[in-house]
Amino acid sequence: MKRGKVIFLNGVSSSGKTTLAWKIQDLAKEPYYQISQDMFCEMWPGEFWNAMPEKIFNHTMSLMYHTVRMFVDKGENVVLDHVLLCDEKLKSDNGEATLQEFKKIMKDVEVLYVKVECPVEELQRREKLRENREVGLAESQIVLLNPQIDYDIIVNTYSENTEVSAKRILELIEAE
Repeated sequence: MKRGKVIFLNGVSSSGKTTLAWKIQDLAKEPYYQISQDMFCEMWPGEFWNAMPEKIFNHTMSLMYHTVRMFVDKGENVVLDHVLLCDEKLKSDNGEATLQEFKKIMKDVEVLYVKVECPVEELQRREKLRENREVGLAESQIVLLNPQIDYDIIVNTYSENTEVSAKRILELIEAE
């Protein structure tokens, strides 16, 4: 059975990852399942999150990565919508820990790493439009976006049309 591919979209909150993932799904020659960190975070049991956030977060991200791997092993392509941060203040260094785990789980899988950028002013505008985001969250994440990722492509969802960004990403992954 042919193994699936992964498009790993990494960017701060409100940077346009989900919209970009949907556009990739619309334009791709082959189907892509969209899996997002938000989906998995919404599954968190709230009372446990308050008691042990790092443990729940790391375990949930591990479950998400193994889910992506399951899809890939079944021959399905995945576009992963993620906010992978590296926070020096966190003892567990969640970003680096989860990046290394992801790479280990996907060691023999074709993964295209995409950094999704957007100017701070536009991030703030988008946050104000979304009722489920705190204004300033995205800006606080910019300096924490994981610096260990060697991106294959960087897209800017403000200066570039989403369709153009999706086509650039698909050209890279479909050429391999």
